[in-house]
Amino acid sequence: MELSIDPRDGLVDDVPRIDVRGLGPHPEVTVRIDVTDAAGLAWRSVNRYRADAQGAVWRTSPRT
Repeated sequence: MELSIDPRDGLVDDVPRIDVRGLGPHPEVTVRIDVTDAAGLAWRSVNRYRADAQGAVWRTSPRT
């Protein structure tokens, strides 16, 4: 499995592109991201997705 997030650094209102590849067809995937901002505050995002027939998840927006 390969996970990529672009950009790796960004502002809170920037929507990163999240790619997950190398999975089997149609598994459910949980992506959890933990970060600490410049003020030292911890943030966590947890989202569940279903991979496509090629075993990939591509997300460029929380609404897609």
